[in-house]
Amino acid sequence: IKNIGQLNLIKFRCDACHNEVRGIRFDCVHCPSLIFCEKCEQRATLQHSNEVRAQNKPQHIFQVIPTVQNANV
Repeated sequence: IKNIGQLNLIKFRCDACHNEVRGIRFDCVHCPSLIFCEKCEQRATLQHSNEVRAQNKPQHIFQVIPTVQNANV
């Protein structure tokens, strides 16, 4: 990547704990704005799956996305 010093990093917030996502990000493929961090993933995705199941909808899939930890890498 050229000009890595000028790289603008998009910061994401976890929809469960509202902290900035660091490490791995979990995005619901079916709900474009639903994002969970590593710490909240297991509990939050299970809760989301139960909500979807209660609505008699197909289960949702979460995409695993590594996030940039440091722009100086």
